Amino acid sequence: MLRNGAQNGNINSESHESFGKAAKGFRIFSSFSSSQKLFQRRSSGSITHSPTALSSTTSLNENDGNHFRPASSLSFSPSSLSRKDSGPGDGLEVNKKNNFYRRSSSTDDFGISHARSRKEIQSLGRPHTRQSFSVSDVSNGSSYPNIRKNSVHVNAPMPSFPEGSTAVLLKHHSGSKSASAISNIAPSHSNSTSSRRPYIHPAFLSQVAVEFRKRLNIGDRVKDGLLYKDAFLGSEAVDVLMHIVRTTDRNLALLLGRALDSQKMFHDVTYSHRLRDSLKEVYQYRRIISPPPGLSSMDSNGSSIENNFLYTKRRANTSDSFDSVLSDSSTTPTISSSVQVNSLAFITSSLSAITKEPEAPETEYNPHGVFTLLTECYSSTCSRNRLCYSISCPRRLEQQARLHLKVQPVLSGGSTSITDKQEEDHRLWSENVPKQVVDQIDVREWKRQEIIFEVIYTERDFVRDLEYIRDFWIKPLSTSNVIPENNRQQFIRCVFHNIMQIHAVNSRLSNALNRTQTLQPVVNTIGDLFLDYVPKFEPFIKYGANQAIAKFEFEREKSTNRNFANYVHEVERLRESRKLELNGYLTKPTTRLARYPLLLSGVLKYTDKDNPDTENIPRVIEMIREFLTKLNYETGKTENRLSLLQLNEQLSCSPADRAKLTLFDPSRLLIFKGVVKLKASSYSNGDTENDIHMFLLDNFLLLCKIKIQMKRRVHKLHLRPLPLELLSISYIEDSPSRGSLPRRPSSALLTNPISITKSNPPPVKAYGLQLVFIGARGFSISLYLNTLIARDQWKQHIEKQQDIIRKRHLVFESRGICCQSWFTGNKLLCAVAYDAGRKLLFGTYKGLYISSRKSNNGSCLEPIFKLQLPNISQLDVIEEHNVLLLLAEKILYELPLDALDSVEQINSKSLRRVTGHVSFVKTGFCMQRILVCAVKSTVLNTTLRIYEADRALKNKKTQSLKKPFGNQATLKIFTEVQMPMEALSVHFLKTKLCVGSFKGFDIISLENAVFQSLLNPADTSFRFLEKREDIRPIAMFRLRGEFLLCYSDFAFFVNTNGWKSRQSWMINWEGQPQGCALCYPYILAFEPDFIEIRNAETAELVQIIMGQNIKLLTDGRGLISEGGEILYSTEPIPFSSGENPIVHSLILPPANAAGPAL
Repeated sequence: MLRNGAQNGNINSESHESFGKAAKGFRIFSSFSSSQKLFQRRSSGSITHSPTALSSTTSLNENDGNHFRPASSLSFSPSSLSRKDSGPGDGLEVNKKNNFYRRSSSTDDFGISHARSRKEIQSLGRPHTRQSFSVSDVSNGSSYPNIRKNSVHVNAPMPSFPEGSTAVLLKHHSGSKSASAISNIAPSHSNSTSSRRPYIHPAFLSQVAVEFRKRLNIGDRVKDGLLYKDAFLGSEAVDVLMHIVRTTDRNLALLLGRALDSQKMFHDVTYSHRLRDSLKEVYQYRRIISPPPGLSSMDSNGSSIENNFLYTKRRANTSDSFDSVLSDSSTTPTISSSVQVNSLAFITSSLSAITKEPEAPETEYNPHGVFTLLTECYSSTCSRNRLCYSISCPRRLEQQARLHLKVQPVLSGGSTSITDKQEEDHRLWSENVPKQVVDQIDVREWKRQEIIFEVIYTERDFVRDLEYIRDFWIKPLSTSNVIPENNRQQFIRCVFHNIMQIHAVNSRLSNALNRTQTLQPVVNTIGDLFLDYVPKFEPFIKYGANQAIAKFEFEREKSTNRNFANYVHEVERLRESRKLELNGYLTKPTTRLARYPLLLSGVLKYTDKDNPDTENIPRVIEMIREFLTKLNYETGKTENRLSLLQLNEQLSCSPADRAKLTLFDPSRLLIFKGVVKLKASSYSNGDTENDIHMFLLDNFLLLCKIKIQMKRRVHKLHLRPLPLELLSISYIEDSPSRGSLPRRPSSALLTNPISITKSNPPPVKAYGLQLVFIGARGFSISLYLNTLIARDQWKQHIEKQQDIIRKRHLVFESRGICCQSWFTGNKLLCAVAYDAGRKLLFGTYKGLYISSRKSNNGSCLEPIFKLQLPNISQLDVIEEHNVLLLLAEKILYELPLDALDSVEQINSKSLRRVTGHVSFVKTGFCMQRILVCAVKSTVLNTTLRIYEADRALKNKKTQSLKKPFGNQATLKIFTEVQMPMEALSVHFLKTKLCVGSFKGFDIISLENAVFQSLLNPADTSFRFLEKREDIRPIAMFRLRGEFLLCYSDFAFFVNTNGWKSRQSWMINWEGQPQGCALCYPYILAFEPDFIEIRNAETAELVQIIMGQNIKLLTDGRGLISEGGEILYSTEPIPFSSGENPIVHSLILPPANAAGPAL
């Protein structure tokens, strides 16, 4: 039935007229009464209402779909009504008058509004008690079997019925509808389980609205060159509604969408029309700021929350009226760098005042009501083959089609309301010039003149709209007490900004266009006029950049100032407002700027080649598009900053996490946000406890849960902020969420195009994302979304931002210098560079390899096997003494470097054994000499055997390879130190050694073997180390007279006396590094899965280099800590084609280096 009706209406989203025809076909009269009667149109033009029934009329008007009912009189004349509908594309207009009608705010275009039963209508003279009840309040008690969890509120005089009486409630509606018949409307509760997906009744707007928000993917959309955030297309909305109500009828879904639109759930970005099924129309959700609970107790003169505004006073004399500001463009506030700094304080204080209240400052508005086209008739005598007596019967169109009856409109053409004054105006050029002028031109020129005329009259309308803002908003607010006086002018500057500067420019442009049209009925050129005025369009950019803040402050003031809210309501109801709210007028400057290229392109299309406009108009269009580009950029910056400040006020986290996020940084970006589920089954059972609010910043990913703290809603971090560089994202195999299994549907079908049966709905399919965080406290988390598009959007946004970060933070360049193919069947254990980096030595399981470097890219030639020695775990070179140290099988050997120059393979007998049972070796400069520390470490104690290179043999060339050292050893014992602990690292100071153990760093004197803790025990700031038994020291670096101590979990600075310096400076490693290197101004921490690079002065994470089984080979300090090359190894990538490097060199470009700071 409805499908036939929709086809009869032939709704076309791009045509207002065709939709108007469909509106007449779909007009509905709804009432809960079973004895409704039609309005009777008398010959005298009056409408008489039946005294036995009262119907509520529903229209499909685009701009007014609310219900009205008589307040006192039951007989009235349409000739006395003055209310008009002025929206574009209105297909049906109904006369209204405020004296006889009261607007209902709890219904929609197709909803059932306040209705009375026959018994109530007959007893209107008796006193009644006005009661309000919600269907959802009684649905759980099975007292409302025909409606399940509906959110519509019925507000009507009611007699007292026994609570819980199903029969009485049914009688209250129709008196004859049986429970068994009604049960076909919604599925039964008998077989439901706790994990079952909540049933969505397509007629209940509250349920449809919630599901609509869940399924619709919002994002950036472009219309007329303007970028709109968190928006969606009209066709996307219709597609989602079709899936929700499970229909293929786009017209029906469009009608349902307009029912949501009529209650302002969303709006066209230009506030000019209702929902259209179009790829060109863009819409945004209506977001409202909830009034604080203390609003009811506020005095009438102002708000209990102190107003804070963005713009500081530009003039010393604050007593000046705002009229002087209107006329003086120089005093109009502009966005400058200083003002942007002040805006942080304004928005922060403003948001702080709101978020301290129990309710969230910004909430989602969902409509309530019943979409009667998708409900069953309440009459028990109604059938498909018999015409129902009720005009509100959803089957009526189908019944008329079956009975071959002519569809009669509810109101004839003569009873429709008077057309709006703007639509009566002549909007065609041909109607405003003499007929002989039109006859003298050809069709091409006629089309051109029509478009030029459209440019002229739309410019005139735009200027009138700006004057409306001035006369009905700016001037009254600046002279009345609606806004508190101390904040009045600042509020006006914040909301209306420099709109009068735009009026000053465009009013002169409009006058010039009107003058041209008056002097020349056939306008020859208009490009020259635009060339004169378009360069003055700079105020459009400043206004557009402030629009997000203006809208926020307007909504905030309306929610906290009752007087202002009343004033807004009264002004928007005036005839001059044309039923358009203030937000619609505030967006007109930006939409007007985007409209110019479209209009001028149409003029250019029909302009002759010899006309000057062929050159002038393209120049004008190019100039305007540049303005649009700047406008989008500035608007995006402002919206991003406002969103970040709102997030900062609502975010609940530790001070360390908040400092890490740096939300106040001007370069910080909020890229994407949305709601996901922790469990796939949450979509089936409607569980909101597993909702995760995700915020994608340009540096972190935040996962938050809504919590109530101090009587207000906050976003509490579910996990610590996740750096994007350490995040890996992948898809989870799609599978339906756990819930009730689908059953075979019932054979009983409804007459609607939607089949609603008693069977359980199919389980919702959830689409999963796997997030893997790499690091010491790494983890894996699964998140689920309800659409493929949403899942793809998240993955694309995260991966795109990761690529941007890698390219932007390219501090060190990693170059592969050695491939795995050269060590087939072997494993690389260590490497070292010498001869100024021109040669490399590799220690492997099998022995020693040597290779030379290429001069062009630093990579190696294929290594040559030089020495057979198993398990070479460490290599070190003392070029001053021409010595190579090798540690293999815990035995320390020495070998002259000259032996490596021979073409022949070195005999293992040429090695000289230094000592055994060595855990590791450390070479450095201490006490004015080069020392080699051989560490023999156990769990209980450590022996430090320190050797000194013999100076007498320095630079002495070897004469024979058979006896390379002759009878003299290069390394001689210098001293030996015993420690009652296990040593993990050794570092050389000027006169002492610093040994790292599980207890921390200890200083050892080589003269008397006395050691003491490096950290001063009197410093109480080191108390946190006492509780951390699992940490171990990694490295120590001298930096500008201080010591940087690197542990496995963190790093900090101490001075020469062992006291902590830079109290606010601390690095908390993302992983657990096994080695560290310093290349000033950067500190590098090497973990098995990545290299963490931070700024040593600011502790900021600047770069992440990923890898597999990463191991630091050389720390870059070379011989005596004066710099060198940093080498590290990785495991080869399995099944990789081409070169597969396993040794890498970190190159710091000269532009990123800051020089030595030792």
